[in-house]
Amino acid sequence: MRKEVTILLVGVGGFGASYVKALFDGARGAASRPYRVVGAVEVDPAACESVRTYNVPVYSSVERFYASHKADLAVLSTPIYLHYEQTKICVENGSDVLCEKPLCTSVAEAFAMKRLSESSGRVISLGYQMSFSRVTRALKADIAAGLFGAPVLFKTFVFYPRTEAYYARNRWAGMKFAPDGRLVLDSPLHNAVAHHLNNMLFLLGKAPSAAAMPKTVQAELYRGYPNITNYDTVAFRAETEGGVPVLF
Repeated sequence: MRKEVTILLVGVGGFGASYVKALFDGARGAASRPYRVVGAVEVDPAACESVRTYNVPVYSSVERFYASHKADLAVLSTPIYLHYEQTKICVENGSDVLCEKPLCTSVAEAFAMKRLSESSGRVISLGYQMSFSRVTRALKADIAAGLFGAPVLFKTFVFYPRTEAYYARNRWAGMKFAPDGRLVLDSPLHNAVAHHLNNMLFLLGKAPSAAAMPKTVQAELYRGYPNITNYDTVAFRAETEGGVPVLF
């Protein structure tokens, strides 16, 4: 018999609500699900109602959940500047982690999370679901097989509308720092359109699960909205270790 996977949802408002919908409304009947949501962490009272409907207990912090419970998998849909510390707590308490993008706020934190995964044996995965689609996998296989010849240039344009309401939806969107001073560095490239940059490098990776690495990067950053502190528009050029120019 297949083991039932226990899941902790950390953040069920905002994008986290999509996990609630998929796990409960988008799945088959409860009796046939190979998983069970054993808890949720949420500080917004209004968002808590979405999981209380399914009799899921709600906790105010990951520490409070792990004080008396365990979970096989923790899913993090929380503000960027909380990802590292929450991932660390979850892994140290025996959970694998699926974290929404971006992974964290600095390269140093990213390497620390990599070391944490290696030393603990726990999986820390990032929610770049577009890279796992059948279409993307098939395209990557065709590129690797030389169906289109050798890559010579990869260019992507993304024109996602971002209104004032988008940047006003919380206190860290478009900001370099959170209200408490912690580093955020939120921007379209770091967050909203990161899927597309990730896919460019992923499609150029030689191995099925590998991405190409940039060896040089040049960028121009712009800010159109006056009420944010980071950039909302970017143009950059990179060159991969394989010598392919990447324009975004």
